[in-house]
Amino acid sequence: MPLSKFVEAGLAAREFDRETQVGKRATSARVFPHEGSQGRAGLPVYAHMATLALAPNGSIALAFQASLGVEGADGQRIHVAFSKGPGAMDWWPAGPVPVKQGGGEFKAPEHKFVTSAQWGPVLQEDREEGRLVLFYSESAGDCHEPASQEEGHGGRWVVGGDVRVTSLGLGASSWEPPQSIHKQSEGKVPKITANGMIVHASSGNWVLPFWRQKPRHIFIRNPETDQTTRRCTGPKGSKRRTSAAVLISADRGRNWHASAKPIESRTAGWLIENTLVELDSDSSLLMLFRTKAGAIFSCKSFDAGESWSTAKAVDTLVNTDSKVHMIKLRDGRLLLAGNDHPRPFVHDRSANELVASRERTRMVVWVSKDEGETWQRLARIDDGSQTAQAPGNFLSGLVFGGGGKASGTPRPSDFPNPGTSDPFQLRDMDESSELSTQYHYLTLMELPEGSQKQAGCAAVVAYTKSKLNVVSQKTTGHEIHVTCISLS
Repeated sequence: MPLSKFVEAGLAAREFDRETQVGKRATSARVFPHEGSQGRAGLPVYAHMATLALAPNGSIALAFQASLGVEGADGQRIHVAFSKGPGAMDWWPAGPVPVKQGGGEFKAPEHKFVTSAQWGPVLQEDREEGRLVLFYSESAGDCHEPASQEEGHGGRWVVGGDVRVTSLGLGASSWEPPQSIHKQSEGKVPKITANGMIVHASSGNWVLPFWRQKPRHIFIRNPETDQTTRRCTGPKGSKRRTSAAVLISADRGRNWHASAKPIESRTAGWLIENTLVELDSDSSLLMLFRTKAGAIFSCKSFDAGESWSTAKAVDTLVNTDSKVHMIKLRDGRLLLAGNDHPRPFVHDRSANELVASRERTRMVVWVSKDEGETWQRLARIDDGSQTAQAPGNFLSGLVFGGGGKASGTPRPSDFPNPGTSDPFQLRDMDESSELSTQYHYLTLMELPEGSQKQAGCAAVVAYTKSKLNVVSQKTTGHEIHVTCISLS
């Protein structure tokens, strides 16, 4: 994305902050950990990847992945919570979804059966059959990393696995036995979901976004023989890559197939956590992606998801390598949630390269009235500690000088490293060890018309709130929150 576009995005963020009182429309509730449950034995310490949907009884369902240790820890489960009625501010405690969980028998060094990890829940209301559908991924194969004292975990799985589906019907006492709809064994690449399915109105197809994530190799050393073996390998001679796609069902979820051609982009770094909507004007599908390029990327399908155009940057939407979520409102407008951080890149001294910052201290909701051609900021959901008005802040590559005054035209002095090959070096990753509050992994839901009893709560956004250590890039203190959004 051209430098001037980062500058423009930074200026727009600054102007929005000037005119908007951060959080003035926000009424929030913490879903996990539930009030009074802190310190309870067996309570997960990691919680992430929230998803929302309307349950058959009219309440709101919220699911997320959780573990007793790190992300991907052995036995990581999908947990679900339900609101107490149609509102979004009062919730019952969350608990694990009681479905059978697999795993594998491992030899040295585990010497035991290891329970798999569940990933990436996606909830979907199936109004026609009166049920709540849950898609998720479950670890498979030998993609397990043994316990590591150095890494601080007791065993973990690589991200993704088989895509699975289960459901809970109105009045049912249990969830249906889960079924695999797309397996890791196809190409030996783990698959994972993150954003909601849509029903394509003109074709009736169910279209579920997912991506294939190239796994890291796991090296196992035998101390007795001093030999090293590898796990989680692909077919001999294959070049596994991270790529996006969609799963399509023409018979309401009974059978599924993946779109034929993987969606990839070297420019983007990767295309993951894809989110899509159907456009009213021509029934095409618009899909947006998280990337490492500092901007959201997009592409379109004109055949109900079977094929997709080349993904390109949306040069008005900054992305710090963080998840976004998009929905279509009942009035046809598009709503988008994501992180609009003023520092899209940082300098990694150890690798001597610029990388996406992954800092998620600013959480923003955008709205589009022209099917994604242009976007306007609607609200900020975070606490406003990272205001774009503060003098000296970096905004998308632009440095605001004394008194907070900025020029709309970039100058050499506007950048920390004028005259060098890396003007986006905004700060060093190991410059500070302070913890910062992160708001990330957002998911949106428009509330039913009859449930909007609370003023200013036409839609809700769920997200993870945590603390980031700038040095280690590790997060702690995971909580799941929901916040009301006014759409006026």
